[in-house]
Amino acid sequence: MKKIFTFIAMLAVTATVMAQTDFRHISFAEAQKAAQQEKKLIFVDFYTSWCGPCKNMANNVFPLKHVGDFMNAKFVCVKYDAEKEELDLVNRAKITAYPTFVIYNPDGTEVNRKVGGGTPDAFIADMERLSNTELTPEKIRARYDAGERSATLIKAYAALLKEEAYNSRGERQGKMMKISDLIADYFDNLSDKERLSADNLFLYREHCTTTADKKMQYLFTNKGKADKSLRPDIDSLLTKAYTQEAAVRAGFYEKLSQEAYPLFREQAMSLPAFKEEKYQGFIEVCDAYATGDMNKYLDSVEKMSRTKCKDNAFTLLYGLAEGLSGAEKDLKMRAAKLIRSSLNTMPGTNISFLGSTIADLEGERK
Repeated sequence: MKKIFTFIAMLAVTATVMAQTDFRHISFAEAQKAAQQEKKLIFVDFYTSWCGPCKNMANNVFPLKHVGDFMNAKFVCVKYDAEKEELDLVNRAKITAYPTFVIYNPDGTEVNRKVGGGTPDAFIADMERLSNTELTPEKIRARYDAGERSATLIKAYAALLKEEAYNSRGERQGKMMKISDLIADYFDNLSDKERLSADNLFLYREHCTTTADKKMQYLFTNKGKADKSLRPDIDSLLTKAYTQEAAVRAGFYEKLSQEAYPLFREQAMSLPAFKEEKYQGFIEVCDAYATGDMNKYLDSVEKMSRTKCKDNAFTLLYGLAEGLSGAEKDLKMRAAKLIRSSLNTMPGTNISFLGSTIADLEGERK
């Protein structure tokens, strides 16, 4: 739960909300007419007002430009509160989990569906696969086994394996390893030109878990060789990767090794985004931790949570239990006191999670 919540908090730090996916405020019957006229499929987002993953998709996925560009070109997009709107359609579709995304033909017949959210590029890959009759599971595997290695096929195959991994607990690790091997083999056999093509940006967006990944390092080093038309997209991709990593490192979603940190810091500070105070603050906290002096680390968290990172103080405070896991008791007590002094500035949800951090620091949880 700690990692999941910290990741959501980190997304809130870095996401830029700009209305891009065009959800039309029309009935399903009107969506059918529009789809017929525009020669598109219909995409329906069945959501509820209380659904957390629904809100994540609405706030952090659908507003992104590249998601909107894909969705608007392929679908007439509509969304309905499944407890209040288009209830006949909800019943016919047998919607029981949220969010559920259903793709329809213009005549109203269902093409395919996806239950649950996802990261932006994974979601695009799912929608591309689920709306394309040439990308059924059987055809994906047959085309791959026949030797095809197109970007569209690899993206779809990775998305298929990811879905299968989440639906089969016993084989999950094997499926995830297969995705890793699939992507590594594909990347290793691309030319430099192909690695810097628009079709293959999904490799960096969706298949790099850290900036130290070989693929991300290649992109950072070779970004100047990309076509000028792609450089804004690449700059945006790199900015997102490095700013998110700064947030998760400062908040201890994952620890950055002492060996990897100097290169990460050097590369991050070369990006324009790191002129912003909040990212400078995250780096200052990471710098302090990297010294190995836990007093200095705690001093930095206290200072940055009240100054440069004031609006993102939760991220820093929530990571204190992990950051100070091996520290002396008196230092942990000081950290707990710092968190308590900050609770009156936090929303209710954050307070409940910070309570668990206090309990960890004070030794009340095993």
